[in-house]
Amino acid sequence: MSLTNTSTPSQPLRIAAVTRKPQSASYAQRVLGYLPLLAEQNIQVTPFTLPKGFIGQHRFLTTLKQFDAVWWHRHQLTFPHLSRLKRHARVLVFDFDDPVIFSSKNGGENSMTRQIRFSRLLKQCDAALPASEYLKQLALPYCSQTTIMPMAIDLPDNPTADRENADKVQLLWLGSRSTQVYLDLIRPALEQIGSLGLPIQLRLVAHEPMVFGNLEVDFRKWSPQQQDKALRECHIGLCPMPDTKWTRGKCPFKVIQYMAHGLPWIGSAVGENVTSAGDPLKQPTGLCADRIEQWCDAITQLVSDASLRHNMGQAGIGHVKSHHDRKQLALALGNFWHQICDRQTT
Repeated sequence: MSLTNTSTPSQPLRIAAVTRKPQSASYAQRVLGYLPLLAEQNIQVTPFTLPKGFIGQHRFLTTLKQFDAVWWHRHQLTFPHLSRLKRHARVLVFDFDDPVIFSSKNGGENSMTRQIRFSRLLKQCDAALPASEYLKQLALPYCSQTTIMPMAIDLPDNPTADRENADKVQLLWLGSRSTQVYLDLIRPALEQIGSLGLPIQLRLVAHEPMVFGNLEVDFRKWSPQQQDKALRECHIGLCPMPDTKWTRGKCPFKVIQYMAHGLPWIGSAVGENVTSAGDPLKQPTGLCADRIEQWCDAITQLVSDASLRHNMGQAGIGHVKSHHDRKQLALALGNFWHQICDRQTT
């Protein structure tokens, strides 16, 4: 098949962005959030949901030949459909922010089926857009044109104003139903902190209420509004995670949210948490903890030291501006799309 690019400087580059889960936070962050910014760079992205069923997918994949490129989000295809996708995609790029070669069940158990599908897909791709260095190393054996595209966030205006003059230091955990169980990993630390009589409260923006001994808990049912309010009002973010194959490759977006809003944070010493925390001897954005004693010490330290909270929060804002600002990443992403399409058509 001859790869010819019908785009000219006066015509937008046309990209089909395909996902199996259009309502997922990953698709919103990795694809949908970029659409207006890419449009400013003469790149028109059309979102598509992959149909269910063999026949529906078979017909849909044929329609992709009208686009200059296909931005394939996370989903791994069976072999017959993969062959058809490659036949009709002028340029094929795989975007992923989780270690999809592992099963998400039971902490990321090995999956031969996922490994085979991943390797076959990447071998057919013209490029890959992993969200981290860890994920890049998973892709490189099968796709040499691999470019890290970090998780992006829209920087808030004046993010620290609403937490001034609070009478209690508020810890914050927010997230999905699937990750709320991670709080049980630090239950002993939270219960111990709650027994010390400190002016402290846990803001829990989640799907189910939880109790941690004598620790005061302010439960708010998760919603975008409650999430935004908590990020602006609370003082210390929490990000516990188990150490598994899945979490080592996962990019926890909540840590980026904490940093963007000037919150120092405490997280398990796993995967991207360690990278995001920075050098503890220089200008850390957060503290990593392995054992319950370390969690207790880190919480106590940040609760009792407002200056340390401020400095770490400012370092977090700086880190996000340098590595996760959507406007800056959109420029890099736009250059990527123009270059990869030009490279495939010359």
